[in-house]
Amino acid sequence: NMVNDLLALSQSRDTRRWLDLRRRLETLLKTLMSDPSARLDATAEDGKAIARVTLLGGKLILPLADLGSGVVQAVMLYHHLWRHAHEPRIALIEEPETNLHPGAAALLVKTLAEQFPMHQYLITTHGTAILDGLDVPHRLYRFSKDRKSGATSVESMDDPLAGDVSRANRRQLVADLGLNPSQFLLANTLVWVEGVTDAHYLRAMLASGAAGDDRIPVYGRDYSFVFFGGAMLSGVQFGDDDAVRLVRCLHVSHRNVVVHDLDDPRKPKPAVVLLRQEAERIRQAESGSWCDVFDTAPGREIENLIAPQIMSTAVRSVLGPRALDPLRLSLSRKVSESCSSLKNADKRAFAKRFGREKVRIALQVIRQASMSGVSPFRPEAEGLRTKLVRAILGEHGR
Repeated sequence: NMVNDLLALSQSRDTRRWLDLRRRLETLLKTLMSDPSARLDATAEDGKAIARVTLLGGKLILPLADLGSGVVQAVMLYHHLWRHAHEPRIALIEEPETNLHPGAAALLVKTLAEQFPMHQYLITTHGTAILDGLDVPHRLYRFSKDRKSGATSVESMDDPLAGDVSRANRRQLVADLGLNPSQFLLANTLVWVEGVTDAHYLRAMLASGAAGDDRIPVYGRDYSFVFFGGAMLSGVQFGDDDAVRLVRCLHVSHRNVVVHDLDDPRKPKPAVVLLRQEAERIRQAESGSWCDVFDTAPGREIENLIAPQIMSTAVRSVLGPRALDPLRLSLSRKVSESCSSLKNADKRAFAKRFGREKVRIALQVIRQASMSGVSPFRPEAEGLRTKLVRAILGEHGR
């Protein structure tokens, strides 16, 4: 079995292979147990092989079997796929969220798909966590049973034109799983951002951690995103009624964080002004609710907080090899305006293309960072991350 295999490998001469597997399994356990100190060892006791896991910085040592069936099954699956890493397999995973925290189940699926891309995974689920965590290439199917005939039908949810799950189909899937609109805002903190790109970057920033700081807010539990501006509201003129409806949304959650671009103080965005005003009212009311407002300083926009070389490589990957010179990227100038090697007309065309492809570029930045294991952010981004973590976890005034 797996434990015998771990013990045999730990005692073999192939030290490199054992250390690689142990490092991988420890990384998985750290994720599943939400414990950055998790360690794994294999030993023999009374003639039997035992796998032990050390938690809480060494304060707790338990047999792997005592960590719960969900964790044990996840480790066994990972071990099996690792052993056959060079032999493409089809893995059938039934409802991984059954014995795991929903967030951990989504992370498990993401980890398997990224680390063992040669395998094919067929996953069934009755929850939304897996749907939310599928940011790797995938196809989605809905299985339904006809109440009259009892026949089971299979329907593809992919949009053949977009190559992804359409919004209408995703909404239908969520409805089929029994999720009501009111449940979307159950996270402890709502993080208000101007657009989808900001959400991608901030989620990666919050998940990156920092030296000596193991407080990593969990997306979907500690926080979720709400969009208030950017291209989504670029054509909206706020009247009095619109303003009231917008700021009332701040009272949906007892804890709110607003993150916006470092705008020209002479031309502030109407939505930002309204949200700042309401945030100040919430803080002064002392009603138990709270709202923090941060800008992306010292970056002009969230993209300015990405390391120049990483941003340049991602932009070139999406827009072409002549797209961007990393030496021209600064904190204060928009990335879309930093292509100095082009003529004015081409610069304007590049800025438009950059605006249209901002989400793809953001995903490419995050993908590159994940593959290299290096944070994509400039050191200057750490100040914003620290403020966000404290605000999301409710550490006001600490």
